[in-house]
Amino acid sequence: MHSKKDIVLPTNDLAFRKVFASNENKHILKGLIKDFFAIEALDIKIETPYSIEGMNKIISEKKFFETIVDVAALINDELGVSAEFQLSPHDFFTERSLYYTFNKFVSNYGRKDLQKNALKYSSLLPVYSLNILKFDFFKNDSIPLHKFELYDFENHIKLWEPSLINIVYFELTKPADKLSKNNCFWRQYFLNGEVSREAPKYIVEAAQIIEKSNLTKEERKMVDLLEKMEEDHKAIMSYALREAQEKGLEEGRIKGREEGIKRGREEGIKRGREEGREEGREEGREEGAGKVIELLEKGYSIEEIKAMLKKGSLGV
Repeated sequence: MHSKKDIVLPTNDLAFRKVFASNENKHILKGLIKDFFAIEALDIKIETPYSIEGMNKIISEKKFFETIVDVAALINDELGVSAEFQLSPHDFFTERSLYYTFNKFVSNYGRKDLQKNALKYSSLLPVYSLNILKFDFFKNDSIPLHKFELYDFENHIKLWEPSLINIVYFELTKPADKLSKNNCFWRQYFLNGEVSREAPKYIVEAAQIIEKSNLTKEERKMVDLLEKMEEDHKAIMSYALREAQEKGLEEGRIKGREEGIKRGREEGIKRGREEGREEGREEGREEGAGKVIELLEKGYSIEEIKAMLKKGSLGV
């Protein structure tokens, strides 16, 4: 078991690309494809091969935080595969994941190396997209692996065989009890960069590749730079969130004060009216009592006073 300082997490962009997009590590990508898509990848052509020069270009062109598919490959000259790691949720993630999957499908249109005949549409190949997520995407269940394809649910028919569009969402934050054994090993690997000794050899190798001692000096410098950029990005986002929360809190206080003043006025007016009515009733009672006493002193009987009260002749 290694300390956290000895390994680079697969969430690091360089580490992810080095493991899954290097020509010398195709056997690891083959294992990933087999475990998640049940496809035997006899031949793999990586379309975006990893290189330290390529990583330098991404950083120099400030594309680090752009949405770039981390791994893209052609399998057996028959289908395309893409894999991407997402650390945190954001608005329109569903739409974005669909966009990149369908964009991968249509981007092959007219490619001479993929055309099976004179028709350009013959170059369109099935696409398999793997989204590895370090957050809960499907909020209403505890299932860590969801697979989607174009399917007629009413008649139980696939649009095409094999399905032209295949999208998998692998949520690392959910329980592993419903995963296959190999997918459990992958989950452990993606979460902490380590695997059990019982894991297949290709997953063990994936963990060994990202040990710092197995990286070149330039790669280690790049890893540190990417980690610092990620921390800076987190700090900026945290500051922006805190500023927005404080602004919202202050606006809430101002609005609350305004509403409180308005409500206080309304309650004051209402209370004043009620108190005024009560005072009027009390004054009326006192005035009526005074007139009754005055009549008694003048010698009127109780029955005569009651009769006058009934007729309203006393003015109370």
